[in-house]
Amino acid sequence: MAAAKTPTVKRRDVERALAAVLKSEQFASSAQLSDFLSFIVTKTLDKKSAEIKAYTIAVDALGRDEDFDPQTNAAVRVAAGRLRQTLALYNAQDAMASAPLKIVLAPGSYVPTFEPQTPAIDPWTSAVESYVFDTDIANEEVVDVAVDKNIPPSKTHDTAQSEVLSHKKPSWLFPALAVFSLVIGSLLWINGLGNKEDKKVSKPTASNKTSFTDANLRPRITSTFLLPDAPYPEWYNAGEVSDAIEVTMARFDDFQFSGAITSATFPLNDQRNADYHLLITARRRAETVRMFGKLLRESDGTVIWTTEQLFLKPAVLSDRNVPGLTGVFFSPLLSPDGVVFSDLFKTNARENKQTGIGKNKFGCIVAGLKYLDEKTLAKHTAARKCYEQLVKGGSHLSSVHASLSVLYLDEYLEDFPPTTSDPLEIADKMALKALQLSPQSARAHQVQFKVHKVRGHHQSAKDAALKALSLNPYDATIIGDYAAWLISLGELEEGKSLLLKAEGLLDAQSAQLEAYKFIALELLNQPKQADEIAAHMNLNRSTLTAFSVAISAHRAGNSRLRKRAVEHLARNAPAFSKSPIANFIKRGFAPDVAQLLSEKMIIVQKSVAAANQN
Repeated sequence: MAAAKTPTVKRRDVERALAAVLKSEQFASSAQLSDFLSFIVTKTLDKKSAEIKAYTIAVDALGRDEDFDPQTNAAVRVAAGRLRQTLALYNAQDAMASAPLKIVLAPGSYVPTFEPQTPAIDPWTSAVESYVFDTDIANEEVVDVAVDKNIPPSKTHDTAQSEVLSHKKPSWLFPALAVFSLVIGSLLWINGLGNKEDKKVSKPTASNKTSFTDANLRPRITSTFLLPDAPYPEWYNAGEVSDAIEVTMARFDDFQFSGAITSATFPLNDQRNADYHLLITARRRAETVRMFGKLLRESDGTVIWTTEQLFLKPAVLSDRNVPGLTGVFFSPLLSPDGVVFSDLFKTNARENKQTGIGKNKFGCIVAGLKYLDEKTLAKHTAARKCYEQLVKGGSHLSSVHASLSVLYLDEYLEDFPPTTSDPLEIADKMALKALQLSPQSARAHQVQFKVHKVRGHHQSAKDAALKALSLNPYDATIIGDYAAWLISLGELEEGKSLLLKAEGLLDAQSAQLEAYKFIALELLNQPKQADEIAAHMNLNRSTLTAFSVAISAHRAGNSRLRKRAVEHLARNAPAFSKSPIANFIKRGFAPDVAQLLSEKMIIVQKSVAAANQN
């Protein structure tokens, strides 16, 4: 029997398909995604698939330095996962059913394939009408669909992956990926893909007082996805789950993601250098899969976090949202108020005290956490000076500039003695710098939102907040900050609902956001629930927590606590005590909301003054 002829496609059709993809909504907003796809498609058309490797993609397509090491840097693997998912979104559109061909990037490979179809019409005419082809149509090239079959796919995981992972595409997966990609927009790319912050690691200069560079200023996390019970149910695609895990972790740009391994067994000689190791195990139980996660502190092997997630076979396969499940799965771990930062706070505080802030590589992070835990002038000064030192030393990390922006913003809001003539202006500049260094950073957009909110630029603030949420919809602090702003504008029910969502993701809440929840309940005339929150507050933490304690104590008739709270505000926030309404408006509150809260505070102040006179 004669062998079946290998299907072929024309180079012109592939180039037209590529042009249509690059003009699509999914790719038009991301130059880096477009460069990645263009590079691997062109190399494949030129029959140079052997040159498609992690190193060449990083250097030739993504602009990384020539010292890029794909063995220790997971940036290309993460980017490939993002490209794979975004292509899946594009190919899942109804219009693609009649397309001449699809460009596909299979899991485990960087080499694309071209799948011919039989369209009823030519959809490329309208999609690429403005595209100018440089191909000689009269002599167009015919390309094998299965290009360079004898060249093995680039290995993006441990070699055991090919033995374990199923590469079938269940029907529920593409809609899930579509939801995921639309929610997160153009994902931030770990280790600087898509931004400038890691393209060149800043080197210490004469003015740099620390020995740390951008490469090790953020906690490094690595992950291992264990699949010991293969084969798994047909509906459970382990390869896609693995990709979703990597991309989810990459969205939290407060960390460096040091790479992932997918394997049937635990790697005995793991050479990845990390501060924390996330170990995920998928166990098959009949037609269900239960995923177990635990986080290890690499310095001593301590397990500091565990969780689990049950995957059931869905009644309707298209209802399954794998990226959403992984987002909820890891939010308590990676959010700024979450497990990793809590562990850094506890384990590095003593080291900071012994060596001095700034000499411990996570010293500035810990100093910032201490300040957020209790907003005093001394802790603010220590954190601000630490981050200023990093900026003066040449740091190009977006997260460093974002943190410094928040500290200058608080210098303005909390009426700390100014270190500059206009701390709000400096906060604005630092926020803009963070965004320039990392345009697709959720944290950078979050800081932009904070500054715009205080400046009273409501539409710009809303745009920045929604952009931050689209880039990382599972960061509890971003959700909480947006919720707090809605409350300050009087949109109480929506704000309260979002605060509850943030709590559900994190199983905790910052003191500042607790104060906003108190304010929402107070304005909704729910005093009992408001007082339950205030009962657990430390009035020393911030101006708004002291305000909340004062209001609650007055209602309860606790004159001693009321007096303490009012005197604390007079001593530590004199501008607030003198004119509460002006201070609320300064923080971004709507005037009518500020008026209501101010009236409540003035009543409490007058009560304390009257009691003192008696």
